[in-house]
This record gives sequence, C-alpha cells and structure tokens, in this order.
Amino acid sequence: MSPCTHVILFIFLFFTARGGSHVIYLYVGSSRQRISVILDTGSHFTSFPCAGFCRGDSCGKHEDSYFDPLGSQTGRTVPCGRCRWTGLAHCVGAPTWAEAAGEGHVCEATQKFTEGSSWTAVEYEDEVSLGDEKGIVEGGDLGARFTFGCQLRETGLFRTQFPDGIMGMAMHPSSFPSRLYKAGAVPNTTFSLCLSRSGGTINLGGGAIDARRPMAFTTMRRYYGWYGVSVARMHVGTREIVQGMEGFARAKGTILDSGTTDTFLPESIAAPFKLAWKASTGKKYSTSNVEYTFEEFSKLPRITFTMIDGLEWTLENYDYMEPKKDDDSRKPWEGTKRWISRIYVDERNGAVLGANAMLHRDVFFDAEAGVVGMARADCDY
Repeated sequence: MSPCTHVILFIFLFFTARGGSHVIYLYVGSSRQRISVILDTGSHFTSFPCAGFCRGDSCGKHEDSYFDPLGSQTGRTVPCGRCRWTGLAHCVGAPTWAEAAGEGHVCEATQKFTEGSSWTAVEYEDEVSLGDEKGIVEGGDLGARFTFGCQLRETGLFRTQFPDGIMGMAMHPSSFPSRLYKAGAVPNTTFSLCLSRSGGTINLGGGAIDARRPMAFTTMRRYYGWYGVSVARMHVGTREIVQGMEGFARAKGTILDSGTTDTFLPESIAAPFKLAWKASTGKKYSTSNVEYTFEEFSKLPRITFTMIDGLEWTLENYDYMEPKKDDDSRKPWEGTKRWISRIYVDERNGAVLGANAMLHRDVFFDAEAGVVGMARADCDY
C-alpha cells in the first residue's frame, strides 16, 4: 500500500455509534483486517487486541476478531531501543508471547484513563487505512504505515466495550492524523467531527464539514497535547455561575474529549450549579432517571459556556439529556418519558466536555493554528 500522491482537500468518512461511543473502522495489514476503534480526541495512541498477544480472557470480547499479525506480511514489532511512544513505552525482554511477535525484546506501554480503565500493549507497525463498516475509503486509500499498540491486556471498560480498541486523535506525533500528514495522504493535520447519537462524520485535512453555516473560533489552550479551551463564564438558563469558576482552569483545564460519552464539570461549581438548576426548573438536580412531560422537558435550561474570546458553546436539553429509550427528543410526545442528565459536577481537576457536548455541531480542530471552531449542524447523515 502506498499513500496518496495527490493533495486531498476534504476526506469525508461516516462512522457509527456503538455502545455510547463513536466508532470508526481501521483496515490493518496486507490482509486488510477490519478493526473498530473509538474515536478519541482525549488521548494520543491507537491500540487494540492482537492474536497471540492477548492470552486467555485478558482482553475481553469485542465486535471483530482480534487482529492477527501472522495474517499480515507487512507488520512487525517496533525494535527495542527505537520505541516511538516517547515517555510512555519502555523496553522489556522475552515475554511469554515472544514467539508470536518474533522478537525477544519489545517496546511495552500502559495507558491509564481517568475513569479507571487501562490497556497494556506492545508497539507494532503495519499498514493502516481508514474506512467504514463496508471497507476502505471509496476512491482512494487513505492510509499510511503506522505504529499502534498490540494489546496484552485490558482492564475496566476496555474489557467490556463493544468496539475493538481506541484511536487517539489528540495532538501528538504518534496520532493517526499526524501520521497521515507525514505520509502525504492529507495536506495538514486538521480535522472536523460532526456527532449525532447514531453516528456522524469526520473530515480529514480540510475545513468544517458544513460550510454553509457560520463557524466561531476560540483559541486553544495547549496542555499535554489535549484540545483545551478556556471557559470564562457559564450560565444555567439565565442564571450566571460565579462561585467556583476557577475550577475550569485547574490542572489539565477544560478539554474536548470525544472518547468520553458524558460531560464532567468542576466540583467547585457543584453548589451554585444545583441552585441555578432548581431556580430554573423548580426541581432538585439529579443524574438519575426523571419523568418529564414534553412541556416540562422543553423548559429545561440551556447550559452555556462562554470562552475567553467570546465563543458561546451552548448545550440544549437534547444535547445533555439522554432518553431512557432511543428516541428523538425534539418531537412532542403524550404523557411522560424518562430522561437522565449526563452532566456530572464532580471533576476534581478541570473539566471534560465529552461527546454529548459535541453533539449536533461541527467541531473543527486545528492544532497548527491553535484554534477550535464550532458551529451548529445537522449531523444525522
């Protein structure tokens, strides 16, 4: 496989939602083995289970069969002493699965996530292309030789999730957008996401997905490679949150994380947030299932984050409220329906605007220019 030799201005790929996560498909190795991965702007590296590496039930069962390195003629482990994942990987010697890897010494890394799950993997290199459920990109092979992790074991949610693995999209030389750019497959590392509850679209190497709509921009807060934004003000309905706003800037700050389904706000604003919610709705704030008539649901407050340079990021009720059953919250209903708020006010350090904060809008990531763009859009392609 060779990278595209002509400049691609816009590459659109449709992806799906699986088990609450947004999933894209990779086709790996000379045999084009399909692997489903969570699209994650909150991490750097790509990894998934590999046959011969994961032993027993150490990696759980997922959508596809484990990637089989022996089924590809183009793959290899990254040699010890040339580890690519600087600061994470280290050299280990003669593990029990060495016969499958064909190496006595390899680069091993463990990645831990905030909610407690983790994976441990060996750096592996092979040909990787992007695609959808049915195959690679139509009209061209959007791929490159890429270093990913062949997982040895998974813990927590990684063991039980439906997708096979995870693809990190954060700012890092080892991310897939960076590798595509270095291979000449795309003209830059920018990308846009347009998420809906059923799936969405990614645009690589170009601008916003829906150019008909105006897009507002905010300066990116650079921190550990995450796509960070600077929240200056916040409103719940018409009521402004004043107390505890410094929590948005603590530690990692406020990051955009498509790999986290929900939104997590600083615990420092918990009390004023709950007071503002009660003032707006007349009810105590809850993250449990609540029955709403359509009229009650329609009156739930907008939650607005105003960035330091003026961009307003507003969550409507159908963004942050999740139906108990798959349904379209914008259509009237008779009687009551059960909904649950997926905004949690318990983050100790900074905040995470998760996938539900990114729903129903184009979100444009430009690491080189240091900006994030956002515009409301119809993502139900």
